[in-house]
Amino acid sequence: NIIQGPSALEISQGDVLAGFVSRADVAEVAVELALSSASNLKNTACELYYRNKVVPVDKGFKKYLQDGAGLDRLYGESYDELFQKIKPNYDYLVDA
Repeated sequence: NIIQGPSALEISQGDVLAGFVSRADVAEVAVELALSSASNLKNTACELYYRNKVVPVDKGFKKYLQDGAGLDRLYGESYDELFQKIKPNYDYLVDA
């Protein structure tokens, strides 16, 4: 369980993409989120996984594996950068 850190991680929202991530990275992200004072992180949910381990939740979502396919896929070299574009919860409507 090695912490790979923010540059190895990707975040998305909407239950479209999923993937694999170590418990160590999940724990570190949880602490970083809890300590953050950024208002965009309140009342939200997201999917967290390694950038090189992403898979679609359903075969109809394969098109979202490509950047620019209409789904925000968030990356960053720091946790602040990784978290900056997370959106508060709202009703996601993603076409399969």
